[in-house]
Amino acid sequence: MRAETCILYSHDNEWALQQPNQPNKFFNLRDHILLFYTALHDRNIAVDFARPAEDLSQYKIVFAPSLHLLAGGEADRLKLYVQNGGTLVATFNTGLVDEHNMAPDTGYPHDLTDLFGLEVLEFDQLPVGEENHLTFKGTFPTSHLHPARLWCDFIEPNDCQILATYAKDFYAGRPAMTMHAYGLGKAIYIGTQSHQHFYNDLVSCCGKSATSIRCSKCRYGRG
Repeated sequence: MRAETCILYSHDNEWALQQPNQPNKFFNLRDHILLFYTALHDRNIAVDFARPAEDLSQYKIVFAPSLHLLAGGEADRLKLYVQNGGTLVATFNTGLVDEHNMAPDTGYPHDLTDLFGLEVLEFDQLPVGEENHLTFKGTFPTSHLHPARLWCDFIEPNDCQILATYAKDFYAGRPAMTMHAYGLGKAIYIGTQSHQHFYNDLVSCCGKSATSIRCSKCRYGRG
């Protein structure tokens, strides 16, 4: 059985996140990845793990949780994948440093602002136990009230579609989740971390294309 969905992971990225003076000391990459994996596993969707530098063309959906360290060549691979018709789902804490562990001076996420049609201007670190909430636009299916936890990106949209906004505080009404058409594919960006129910809803909506079923609600499936 060939998986049509994958989760991106690299040892270089995990190593970078283990260094001192991280943007948020409470962020844990493996816990973040597990939210996606659990949602896929519980729906019996086969999933591979791959490095961002690999050929991703065999996958219909690629999940990229917090690629904090992203090399220029890896960013090019992601663009090529989406341009050729793939769906990429990426999250906050992406492209904050390059392969030399240096912060870019060209905006965040590094080398991917055109792919996502946005720029992350800054981010807010939420203490453990403190939450914002997400307000959804359009027909994204929600089974629960979804919180925004741990990390909230302050997103400046360019030509992306806004799927969800923050509900309160100084970034109330600002984008929290977006989608951008790029070439033949789509790039989805999630600027915060939520609870397991959110990732279940996300996979129920867009993960259906991994089993060759079109998602009519949010058009993430294949045509």
